[in-house]
Amino acid sequence: TVLQWNCRGLTTKHSELTLHLQRYPSPVLALVEAGLPGKRTLPGYVKLTTQSIPSFPHGSAALFIRQGVPYFQVDTSQLCTLSAEFVAARVSIGKRTFHVLVGYVRPDGTEWPTDDLLAWCKNIDGDLLLCGDLNAHSEAWGSRKTDKRGDAVTKMLEELDLVVANDGGPTFFRPPSTYSAIDVTAHTPTLELAWATAPDTRGSDHFPIHITVKGCQMVRKVVRSCTNWDVFRAALKTSHADIATAIVQALQEATHTTCISEGLPNPDLTFLNLQAARTRAQRKYRRTKNPEDKTQFNRVSAKLRRHAKALVRARWKLMCRNTNAHSSLPKLWKVLGAMTGSCRTRHALQVLALAANITEQLAAERLCALYAPAEATGKPGTPNLSPGPLDAPFTIQELESALRRCRKKSAAGPDGIPYQALTNLRDDAQEALVAWFNTIWDSGDVPDGWKLATVVPLLKTGKPPGKAESYRPVSLTSCVSKVFERMVQARLRWYLDAHCLLPECMTGFRRGLSAQDSILDLTSDLEENKNKRRNTIAVFLDVERAYDGVPLSTILRRLTEAGLTGKIQAFLANFLTGRKIQVCSGRTVSSPRVLHRGLPQGSVLSPVIFNIVMAQLPCSIPPTPLAVQVSLYADDVCLWVSGIYTTQIQRSIQDAIQAVDNFLNKSGLNLSRDKTTWMSIRGNGRHFRPPDIKLAGERITRVTRQRFLGIVLTDRLRWAQAAEATIITCRPATNAVRRMTGATWGCTERTILAAQTALVTSRILYRLPYMSPSPTDLERLEQLHRQGLRTALGIPKAAKNTRVLQEAGLETLERQSWERSLFQLARLSTTHPGRWFLRRIRGRTTASWSKVVEVFLRVAAPLTMSQIESRTPPWEVPKIASEVRIKYLRSKQGKPILVIKGLVETHLKEHHSGKLQIYTDGSVNHSRTSSTAAYHIPKLSLEWSGRLHTPTSSTTAELVAIEKALLAATKLPPQPMVLLTDSRCAIQKITNAETADPATTAVRKALAILEAHDFSVCFQWIPGHVGIQGNERADDLAAEAHQLPPTVPTPAHPQQAALDVRWHLLQEKPEKSLPKGTLTGLSRAAETLVRRLRTNTAYTNEFLAKMGKRQSSSCPQCRAEETIHHILCVCPAYETQRQVLRQRVKEGTQVTTDDLLFPDGPRRKCLRIFKALLTFLRRTELIERL
Repeated sequence: TVLQWNCRGLTTKHSELTLHLQRYPSPVLALVEAGLPGKRTLPGYVKLTTQSIPSFPHGSAALFIRQGVPYFQVDTSQLCTLSAEFVAARVSIGKRTFHVLVGYVRPDGTEWPTDDLLAWCKNIDGDLLLCGDLNAHSEAWGSRKTDKRGDAVTKMLEELDLVVANDGGPTFFRPPSTYSAIDVTAHTPTLELAWATAPDTRGSDHFPIHITVKGCQMVRKVVRSCTNWDVFRAALKTSHADIATAIVQALQEATHTTCISEGLPNPDLTFLNLQAARTRAQRKYRRTKNPEDKTQFNRVSAKLRRHAKALVRARWKLMCRNTNAHSSLPKLWKVLGAMTGSCRTRHALQVLALAANITEQLAAERLCALYAPAEATGKPGTPNLSPGPLDAPFTIQELESALRRCRKKSAAGPDGIPYQALTNLRDDAQEALVAWFNTIWDSGDVPDGWKLATVVPLLKTGKPPGKAESYRPVSLTSCVSKVFERMVQARLRWYLDAHCLLPECMTGFRRGLSAQDSILDLTSDLEENKNKRRNTIAVFLDVERAYDGVPLSTILRRLTEAGLTGKIQAFLANFLTGRKIQVCSGRTVSSPRVLHRGLPQGSVLSPVIFNIVMAQLPCSIPPTPLAVQVSLYADDVCLWVSGIYTTQIQRSIQDAIQAVDNFLNKSGLNLSRDKTTWMSIRGNGRHFRPPDIKLAGERITRVTRQRFLGIVLTDRLRWAQAAEATIITCRPATNAVRRMTGATWGCTERTILAAQTALVTSRILYRLPYMSPSPTDLERLEQLHRQGLRTALGIPKAAKNTRVLQEAGLETLERQSWERSLFQLARLSTTHPGRWFLRRIRGRTTASWSKVVEVFLRVAAPLTMSQIESRTPPWEVPKIASEVRIKYLRSKQGKPILVIKGLVETHLKEHHSGKLQIYTDGSVNHSRTSSTAAYHIPKLSLEWSGRLHTPTSSTTAELVAIEKALLAATKLPPQPMVLLTDSRCAIQKITNAETADPATTAVRKALAILEAHDFSVCFQWIPGHVGIQGNERADDLAAEAHQLPPTVPTPAHPQQAALDVRWHLLQEKPEKSLPKGTLTGLSRAAETLVRRLRTNTAYTNEFLAKMGKRQSSSCPQCRAEETIHHILCVCPAYETQRQVLRQRVKEGTQVTTDDLLFPDGPRRKCLRIFKALLTFLRRTELIERL
């Protein structure tokens, strides 16, 4: 249970102890004289230390607690002095809960007072395990003598009624023959344990002590379940009165659950043999006291340390090599999360129980009471049941659209039904589910199971784990309920967008808008006013318990004001009334408690309902002397006013604050006086004496630095602090990525680039477009970016920056920031609220974004207001028959073409026999300068192809081909037909109820014409280029159409502005960033070697002499300057091997450096050339040196 040991420096024994703990994982390690520096710890353990002894700057006493073991660190500062150090924690292991106190007292001969330790132990409730190296001698624990310190400790133990666990054997050995017992273990009588020392000291002068506490056995089992979805579909009984119960019963029949042991690493026999040899050598030396036996013991110990260190490194390298972005992405994020310190407490209730010394059940009840306080509420309000605009019954199309947006691997709610079960329903089961949903919609009676949420507390970053307020509630609700909520949410969003009921400045949880738009609006306006010598006051408002505090009466009133009456109000009134939560962690579950107000956490509907509640906030601000600007993102509210005269600014912002406070009070919400802050930004050359800004008569705190939606703002609008904050945020991730690879080992290049992009580059680019950093700050960010790229590519710092970016196929951060800015403006141009932002940014001519807007309006052609898609009501989207799957065929990868062709032909015979087959294809050429569409009807020998007026996406071209084919079919007699396409995306857009771009709308109109004439149309996906004759012919027609003159009108693409921006960027830099010659298929060592050769940083004598590592740059064979070109193409000493290389690369003709390092052609040809190059370097014995 507990390993007690004075290790005499853990750094040298780290690897050996790591391997030992992998086979024998002790829950708690009580180590003395550990001295492990910084945040370094043992893998899988949490380190607890307190530093008080000057001679141990990294701490002497330390507790290492295995991750997954609930613990709470107890304050021991009163025990720590210049000569004594103690660490304590309350742990829960198995069925036992007790305190562990480990201490170290220096052997300086001084008297050590035990009064503080005595008082501390008396204040402890429950069992206590006291252990450590007190450097005290007493016959009570096996010493031959009793000194003053030992006598004081003995009296203290007697007064505390603690039992000494030592068996009298020695715990300390100093060669050649000094034995003593100075490591003490004492415990309360009720804590039954077994005490034993290890057979050897494991490189220390103290024996490790194994303490086994009765009742602390931990079973290392994990539960795994597997569901056979074919069995599930077969077992599902749609005749059951309750479809949800039928789904649960089918899941139980189709799911197999088992408990398996956690994987243990295979034992290394060499390591075990060296451990046994060291034990034998130490025993022999203790018996003979011969100096030669001591030397042999030291040799074996050193050999064991070297082998343990190499073994730990080898296992780490193996794990990194097996972790890649292609096959084990979740494992990669898990490892990187653990390395960056983002692991969360998994046993919140046990930790809270340990901190408060209460039972887990009581801790669960207290936490549940915190999340659901018993409070008096006003009248809940009466729903307006007059007929409303959303009263239509739900359709199968709405259900399919909602299921398409669900996360497939989300956890199940209290009813045990996951999303995967709902996505695997048969067609008749889907119809039964929709019928049940419509029954709920018509009656307004929500099932009780939908109102119960299981809350799992998660520790907030940087918060103390012993406080209930440090945990964020994460609710698990019924997945069936959330599917229905998504269907209701789609209707609400359509209504709000169609009637423009939300203010333009609201960017949270809206289609086509994001938090970055609020950042852009604020920062550009601040910069504009600063440049125009206007002073600005910005107030950052914090709404207390925003989602949790909204009363139901306010929600119903806001819905009525928006014209949303009828069934939506009846449903929400029932859905939000009588909701209950229960806190769950592990096997402990609290009793349910009723939520008296607020929007449910984790509900799909909560964000859109909160937007409706807050929608009238900007309109509540009265006319003021100066215009008040507003930014709304969920519950983050920012007000700012700019002007010249301080009195006008103060009056305007003060009136706005008062109006917002009144609006929130009437809505049942309140502003937090403590968290609300304000900041002043002085205009260039202006003097500004900041006034007092008040909220409800109290002064608001003025700050010089404010974090707003992830970006740091300062009162001078300087960006050094923002750049520093970004670097601090990204540095742990950079270091973690760097540790997962090396020049010859580790993760693949693709994996490291993916991790670098996700953890570092994306964080920088989230902030950089809105900053105007100085060249120095920008260069610091660029260095951080290039550092990650060098790590991924395995090339040294000496490589030129341009070559590093070119090899990685990436641009500088400045360039990527510019591209992101253009694409953000393109996104804003696609919605009505986005156009409002675009007009505001365009009017700020002195801000840094004015140049971006100017370029965007010059190169892009945003859709006109009439072209911005007018969305069809979700319930009016017609049912379209489609299949995007073929049995036994998920993808073409890994299957022979003939097998795929056979599967497709079999599927067509079984499901579409007798139907008229129509094949379509859309094509875009490699340079993206031409788009074509084509269709082919084999039975009628009818075919068509055409080129679009302007380039567009391949999906849009496919939709044009489908529309033309459907219109051609209208001239045929009515008959069943199947439209076969190799574009899954095109079929999904046609069948998705939320998609309404012009090309998709045109296809649906053509379908409506066919259905009106009794046609039966089904869409079927088939894989392309597998030998299906109709598909191959359509593909050939589309390819040939690139040579035709453009005659087909191009539909207005919803992302036309983004396409224009992409085309502009390609024209600005037409050459490829990625050099010729892909390195796919090479090992990590081969990749890095080729990268160094391509970047001219291979370790040739010329390169080493340039770096100051060699005196001469000449070739050791021919005395010419040793460059990469000289080695590969010139040096006569390697001519024999070079002839073989020429034969493999160019069949004996002369080769150049570019032919070898930058080969042109397909991947297989490049791989063959690189392997020939590596063989040449291996035969010339240059591969190790370079």
